[in-house]
Formats: sequence, C-alpha cells, structure tokens
Amino acid sequence: MKDILFLVPIYYSPRFVDRFRHYLLESKTSCSYDVYFCCSNAQIAEETEKKAKQYGYIFQERDNFGGGEGALWFLQKKSGIGLSQYRYIWYYEESCEPIRRDWIDRLVNDMDKGATLVGWDWHLEAKKRHGQIKHEFYDRQGNKIIAHENTKDTGTDAAGNTLEKTWDTPGYRDETFVVSSKDFLEFEYPDASVNFWEKWGGFRSYGVRAERMWWKVEEQNFHGFQYSSPNIQWFVLTKHNHFPSRKNIYYWYFRELPWRIRKNPEYMPPPLCVRVCLCVLERIWLKFYGLFIKINRFFDKK
Repeated sequence: MKDILFLVPIYYSPRFVDRFRHYLLESKTSCSYDVYFCCSNAQIAEETEKKAKQYGYIFQERDNFGGGEGALWFLQKKSGIGLSQYRYIWYYEESCEPIRRDWIDRLVNDMDKGATLVGWDWHLEAKKRHGQIKHEFYDRQGNKIIAHENTKDTGTDAAGNTLEKTWDTPGYRDETFVVSSKDFLEFEYPDASVNFWEKWGGFRSYGVRAERMWWKVEEQNFHGFQYSSPNIQWFVLTKHNHFPSRKNIYYWYFRELPWRIRKNPEYMPPPLCVRVCLCVLERIWLKFYGLFIKINRFFDKK
C-alpha cells in the first residue's frame, strides 16, 4: 500500500507537470506516492499526457465538468483506479505552490497522528451572510467550528436561486486538502456532468458548493437541488467529530499563484527563499489593499 495518491486536475498549462515534479523532488519526502493528472483541456491534453508518462505519472483526459473539483467525482466514479491501495487522497490544484520544503511530510504526519482532514489555510468559521442562523460545534478536544444556516432572510445567490435551508460551512481552501482513502470512498460524490450545476449558479457552481456549502438530503426538494452536496470536507468533519486546531492551519505552507503565472508556459518555481519573500509581500499588499477598500466604503457612506 502506498501513502498518497495525488489528484492533480490540470487545465492551464502542461508545464504544471514539470512544476509539480519539482515540488515533489524539492520536498525530499519519505512518503510513497503516485500522481494522477486529470486533464480537462483538450488543447493541452496531448502534451500533458506525454510529460506525465515521461515521469511515470498516471494520466487521463476528461470533460471539464465541475471545474477542478469535478476531478474528485471523476476520480471516484470514472477513473477505474483502485483507491483502496492508497492511505490518503491528496487533492492539489495548479493555483497552489508550496513555500515550505516539508509540506508533504508535515501534513501526512499530522494525518498519521489522528487528524482526519488537513489542507491549506483552515477557516474555522464559515462565510457570513445576512439573516443566517449561527451553529457552533465542539469536538472532544474542545476545538470549535462555526457553520451558518441560511434562511429566507438571507436571500439568493448570484444566480438568483434561494439559499434558504442551505449551510455555509467551515473548511480549508479548496486549492489543496487531504483525506483518507476510506473516507473518500465512503463519501458519495454527486454527478458533476449533469446540466443541473451550471443552471444552478454557472460554471463554478459545483466547485463553490464543494468547497463551502452543504444541505440536508431530505430538504433537497425545498430549494430545488436534485443532488446531494459535493462537500467532502464537511462530511469528514461531522463524521469524525474531529476538527483542526490552531496548529493545523498551515497558512505559511502554500501560496496562491496568480492566474497569469498558472498559464505561463515558461514559469518554473524560484528557490524556496524567494517564494517565501514573494508570499510575504503578496499578503502585506492584500492587507493594505483590503484596508484601502474599507476606508473608501466608509467615506462613500458619508
């Protein structure tokens, strides 16, 4: 049995195969793993397959149903890969770049010690909206999470669909996270290929709901959802009643690559020290930019 199957949806550039191999070699991990590239862009599929097979990685092409998160459904239902031969399933998007050498060993070690879900940038409280009902949950260690149940007063989503009786849930950012293969196989991913998802919120509908929304199956008919939520993080959190602590945020383990870099066929990761410096500068800029926006809004109200 191997430790990890990396599920890597790829859409922007075949160069990411080289980049991801660089991240793996740079980590010097002692974990055993396979890498599964799942390409949803026909224009780059042939070159991506060539690179993946050159390095001994698994490759399959798929339609771009559900965006990146649709690859989770595809892996479970369509890939034909025997997932029980791995201890952990690690979802990893092109937008995510490690800024620590021990990114694999640290997260896997925490799973080995009893964590049931790890990833990048843990948020213990879900998104807040108007008119919600707040729900607090505590695990056996006293770790807390906060989910918000939407009501009639919450209104609608961007597509004009009611949010009543849906929940906004806490979790890691969906750029990367790790679950056990047992939990992954037990969770039932809804079909990402049906038109329902795009009609109910556009192209990103499946991905948004996979990352941070949930609803009770018995209440599906109320809000028009014909399918269960694709949110495996909430499934794992509530199944085990074991929540990440402040030690499991991993905020300084990864950074998000801008869209232009993801598409750049020439980009390869600079040294770790450079990536750390870039990450610090990016986050300082975002804080000041956020403060600037808040100040502008304050004076606009005046």
